[in-house]
Amino acid sequence: MPKRKRHNSGSGPNASQQTADRNDESPASTNATSGGSSTESYRSKCEASMQSLRNNAFFPTLGISDDDIGFLKQLQSVYKVELSHWATAGYGYRIMIIWDYNRLWGHFNFGHYSGIFLIDPGPAKFSEETVEFPFQWRGTYTKMPNMIYNSPLTTGVLKIDMIDRDISGHFACMRAASKDYYEFSGKKVMGPNVVPRSLQSFIDEWNEYAVFESEEKIRLGLSSDCEQESSGEESDSESVSETESQFEWTVQDQDDFLRSVTGIFNISCKTIEEEWPSRARNLTMRFHIDRDNGKVWGMFDLGVWDGFLLFMSTPNNIQHDVPLKFRWRSRDVDTGSNNEGEGEVTIDDRHAIQGVFRGMYGDDIEFKGHRKFMPGNVSGYQPSYYQMQWQEYQHGINPWR
Repeated sequence: MPKRKRHNSGSGPNASQQTADRNDESPASTNATSGGSSTESYRSKCEASMQSLRNNAFFPTLGISDDDIGFLKQLQSVYKVELSHWATAGYGYRIMIIWDYNRLWGHFNFGHYSGIFLIDPGPAKFSEETVEFPFQWRGTYTKMPNMIYNSPLTTGVLKIDMIDRDISGHFACMRAASKDYYEFSGKKVMGPNVVPRSLQSFIDEWNEYAVFESEEKIRLGLSSDCEQESSGEESDSESVSETESQFEWTVQDQDDFLRSVTGIFNISCKTIEEEWPSRARNLTMRFHIDRDNGKVWGMFDLGVWDGFLLFMSTPNNIQHDVPLKFRWRSRDVDTGSNNEGEGEVTIDDRHAIQGVFRGMYGDDIEFKGHRKFMPGNVSGYQPSYYQMQWQEYQHGINPWR
């Protein structure tokens, strides 16, 4: 693939050599390492991002307090970042985050890897708990300068602590020592909450990494230089229409979504964490779409119980962001006793799931998680295995319970 144009932003490929003496720099003090722009140019870039934030029509639609809106707006900032596999570099790397209506764009520079990531949708309310958001990323690798990283595998998760304003997470498909992903943690740099890049520059760079995808546009309904104010009902309706058109779900989108449903999901369960904390790690759930037989199977490991599930919907009726009902059969790993019930799960188009097992342990057992970094359409087992185990787990269930 052709080598892309380089953006003169971030800390550059030598970021890994930078030390923790930059830890407390504000965005303004890092200007020299962000492309050598003049103070006036730096301020103009910050003003562009501040104006796009002021003109964002998403926040007034949320129906939350001004304080909570303030917390959400403050996510737009520059963060100093530490990589877990390169702790000696301290907080020598940077992530920038900027709002675009209801989604978040991010720029990362980890030395060898740099690029753009997209969280869509972003947070819509303030939370006192750490919230996780899956994202897609595109970028380049200095050791392979002619290659663009952009595929269904270039994903990640961003965790946001809105109270302490810290971030953490991982980028999949980045090689670090013996791992195939980069783990990071970050905190806001000292100083005002400004981003020295315009919103349009994030989207332009994202589009430069495109292979076959259509180009993204600003969702704010603003001009590219962010100087055009929203005005009148006509412009508002045009903005809504443009936003809706970007959410059109195609046949190819549905096929890609179904391929991603078949896979392994790392999950967490609050009930297990509270009642059996020693067994709350490495919880998983698998789904497998069997189009030939018109069934959707599942398998789960909740530490205390394991078992199988069968969706009540056929593959043709599996939709994203819609609760999907299933029947489950489980076995207590200690006693060997079997049980069964019903539940439901919602799978979004960013490979995140949340759901509930009803009647498994008195009340509902809720869970949530994200798809494991792996190829699509692979769950580790064939449909015949799920069917055989589903029948096997029926033995020992009390029909009169």
